[in-house]
Amino acid sequence: MTVAPNRLAGYPSDSPSEWRDLSPIGTEEGGFPKTLGGEGGQNHGQLVNRPPSVLKPHPVYLELCGPIPAMRVRGGQQQSELICEPLLTTKDGAILDGRVRWQVAMERHQPSVSCIEYDLTEQEAIRFLLARHDKSEGLNHFRRIVVALRLEPHYKTGPPRRPQADNPHTRSSNLTKAARKDVRVEIARIAGVSTGNVTKVKQLLKTVIPGVEEGLRMAEVSIHRAWQWRELSPEQQREALWVHRNRNDTRRTIRRMIEQHTQSRRVAPALEPLRAMFRELTTEETVVGVADIPGNAIVVTRECYEALRHRRANDSRAAT
Repeated sequence: MTVAPNRLAGYPSDSPSEWRDLSPIGTEEGGFPKTLGGEGGQNHGQLVNRPPSVLKPHPVYLELCGPIPAMRVRGGQQQSELICEPLLTTKDGAILDGRVRWQVAMERHQPSVSCIEYDLTEQEAIRFLLARHDKSEGLNHFRRIVVALRLEPHYKTGPPRRPQADNPHTRSSNLTKAARKDVRVEIARIAGVSTGNVTKVKQLLKTVIPGVEEGLRMAEVSIHRAWQWRELSPEQQREALWVHRNRNDTRRTIRRMIEQHTQSRRVAPALEPLRAMFRELTTEETVVGVADIPGNAIVVTRECYEALRHRRANDSRAAT
């Protein structure tokens, strides 16, 4: 049985959060999904039955979405009926969508599952995965860019740009720059990110240490922050990462402690002057709250203390 790609909108996806979520993907002219039409023409899938044991998630699928969350597998196990919704796979059994259903079928020892098989090139499979799982949990911009950059050689070997007819004296160096820009724009479009972030990721991947790269994958470190660290030595990067993590841990601890003792999440009017003072010292949000503890005390973090000390030193110099 042949299945047109525009039928995919009727099948559930494993993203973003629920086992039975419907995540229709966008279509281009002719009703074909963005990643299955175009270069490859009308790529109709074939509905087949396959033993779960011969299937496996596409490596890029795992890289994009990470390990299968146990909670989602348990949610699928609560379904009493057999797994009937088709998985989306390639001809060689790589799962493009439906890995939770596949995992449940494996654990149930279900003899076969329905699949819609597509004959895709590696580039088409990557484009499909990026489009299909654009809202999956944990799929941040860094992961999307790293995967999309695998398509860069494909676009670099595409048709070269030609000079405009009204500008025959265009320099070859300008054409090369324009071609590079076009590739970057295409990568950004496929990844669903800005061209600036594509450039930053390409630059930082050359020098960042594994710890920083892992922080990027886990959304613990922003692309811009890691890009700022790219020219630091490995030792300096480790120190910067340690400081960044400890600062975040400290802020979370302070917030948790305040929430445990705060009478109201609103800042009391009497504390507004104190909050305004801290706002002049730093552009970052400052937590001000009333703690239900005995005694008279004002507790400040080391960062606030250093800001106050620096402010006092500046005021003293200005006075003299």
